Amino acid sequence: MDIIDSFEENMLDPNNLQIEFPPEILAVCEKIQETASFANLEVYLVGGALRNLLLHRPIKDLDFVVKGKDSGLQLAKLLYERNLTNSYP
Repeated sequence: MDIIDSFEENMLDPNNLQIEFPPEILAVCEKIQETASFANLEVYLVGGALRNLLLHRPIKDLDFVVKGKDSGLQLAKLLYERNLTNSYP
C-alpha cells in the first residue's frame, strides 16, 4: 500500500477521521465560533490549517470563511470590539 492509498483509506473515510486540534488552535477557533454564533453568522475553518489538521502537520496560520455579504467584516469588527484581535480593516 502506498502513501496515497493509506491516506485515502484512513483519512478520507468520514467514519475514521481523527482530528486533534492543538489546545491553542482550539481556543482561537472556539472564540471565533462563539463570536460568530452571537451575531448569527456562519464561519468555517478552511485552507491549509484544515489540510494540516487532517495530515497531522503543524499549523502556521488559520483561514476562515464567513457566509454572507459583508459578514467577514461584521465578524472582524465584533472580534476587535471584544479585544480578540489587534486590528480591524
